[in-house]
Amino acid sequence: MPDIELPAPLKLDPWACSSLLQKSIRRSEDSLARRAGLTLYRQRGVAVFRRLAMIAVEDIGIADIGLVQEVSRIATDKALRAVLSSDADLIDDLCTKMAASIKDRSADYLYSAATNLGLEEQAKLKSGPVAEQMTIASSPEEPISRKAMAALIACTSVRGTNAILRADRVEELLEKVGDMPDALRNAVLSLSRMRAHPFCILLPLIWLGWSVERASSEVVADQMPASEFYEGIPLYTFDKHTAAGKQAIAKLAHHCLPIRNLLSKQAHRDCWAEVIGVAAFYADAAPVAHRLAWPTGSRLAETGFMADMVAAGCRPDGAVAVLNCVISNLADLNQFRRATAFTSEK
Repeated sequence: MPDIELPAPLKLDPWACSSLLQKSIRRSEDSLARRAGLTLYRQRGVAVFRRLAMIAVEDIGIADIGLVQEVSRIATDKALRAVLSSDADLIDDLCTKMAASIKDRSADYLYSAATNLGLEEQAKLKSGPVAEQMTIASSPEEPISRKAMAALIACTSVRGTNAILRADRVEELLEKVGDMPDALRNAVLSLSRMRAHPFCILLPLIWLGWSVERASSEVVADQMPASEFYEGIPLYTFDKHTAAGKQAIAKLAHHCLPIRNLLSKQAHRDCWAEVIGVAAFYADAAPVAHRLAWPTGSRLAETGFMADMVAAGCRPDGAVAVLNCVISNLADLNQFRRATAFTSEK
């Protein structure tokens, strides 16, 4: 593979560039994903490989376990990268493959449900021995949400403010879970050794559920929310994890009358920006093209959305209404994004 010529970098800071990389992969927007990936490489060097590995787990998951393994191997093996090609070539190739792949976001949804819901059950599980947590996490009879809670408790430890995977516990759990594709086992082990995000340990649990429902699964080509651009940058880039996105979301929460009226009934005023930030994420940042649809996956998507909205401070019975209101007022959000992004993000 010949070395590619790096395109002109995007005029984005690393946080916004990372956001664009993930969202363009979700939407199967190949050229944007490649350019974002190579811009992030200029900014952060080989750290972009770790970012791609996390995107592979979060957004592709069981829909293409082989690709998840490929990305995780390249991300964790510097010697392999040196043999295969230049870093820029590998990034370009991985972004192309990931944008084109089928997607499944069940790991993210299940993680949200397992960490934000059932807090009493979580406390009870934490007080028990690791052996019991492992038994629950690997039991075919347990509901997937409880298995996920147990797996996360058993296989993570806290470093500072972050939870990271413990490779020894992950290996033990994979042995207890039993039969799964070698590609999946190897990917999860590799990711645990690089202290990846805890949601990586949920992939085997999700795969076991999907393997039972495989006959009921199909690939759905969802229509993506319309993208608005400014200076070649899609405005969906600016979510609640970027400086400009935070400002735009706060403005929407306080200046859009339909949203203000609804929020006054569905959330405490102190939570308005966080609730709208989550709703905006689901409105135009979370959707994926070429989605793997399967029964449990659909339930996880609904539960994960509700868990995120409730954790942000929204009343459960108002979550869907808030989401629909944000979707109806995306044009206003994009006006605020346009007004803030190209001063905050440069």
